[in-house]
Amino acid sequence: YRMVEDSTHFPPWCLNIHATGLTFPEQAETYLPRFRIDSRRVVFPAVNVGEATYRTVLLDNVGPTPIYYSFDNDTTGIYTMKPTKGVLPPGQCQVYVLKVVPTEVKTYRQALKLRLNDADKNTQEISVLGSAEAPDVLLGHGGVLYFKPTCLGTTSPRQSCVQHQSRI
Repeated sequence: YRMVEDSTHFPPWCLNIHATGLTFPEQAETYLPRFRIDSRRVVFPAVNVGEATYRTVLLDNVGPTPIYYSFDNDTTGIYTMKPTKGVLPPGQCQVYVLKVVPTEVKTYRQALKLRLNDADKNTQEISVLGSAEAPDVLLGHGGVLYFKPTCLGTTSPRQSCVQHQSRI
C-alpha cells in the first residue's frame, strides 16, 4: 500500500447499520398490538454437544397498525434468534429462526422475551427447551465382540445385538 495515496485508499471492510425508530415519547401510551404467535413453546430435538439445531416461530400482525418488535438476548449464549428486532407492517407476518447450540450434556430451559411496541406491558414469553445427549450404544455378549483369525480371502462371521440407548 505504499504506492497508494491516502485520499484514494479504501480499507477492505463493510459496516451494515440497522436502525428502527418509534414516534412515541418515553413512558407514553402506545398502540395495543394485535398479533398471533403460532407457538409459545418450542422444543428442539436432542443433538450432540456443539452441534446446532433450528426451529421457527411465526408472528402474525392481525391489527391495523404496525408492530415494533424486539427479542431480548439470551444471557447464556445457548439460544440465538434471527431477526432480533424490526417493524412488522399491518397484515404481514414474520418467521423467526431459533437456533440452539448446547455446550454440555444437559437439558436447557429458557424463556425468551418478545417486547412489542417497546412497552413492558406488551412483553410476551416464548418458552424454549433444548438438550444435548451423549451417544450411548450397548453391545450384546457383555460388550465383547470377537472374530477368530482367518486366512487371507476367507471370512469369519459373527452375530451380535447392538442396542441404541440415547435420543440422538
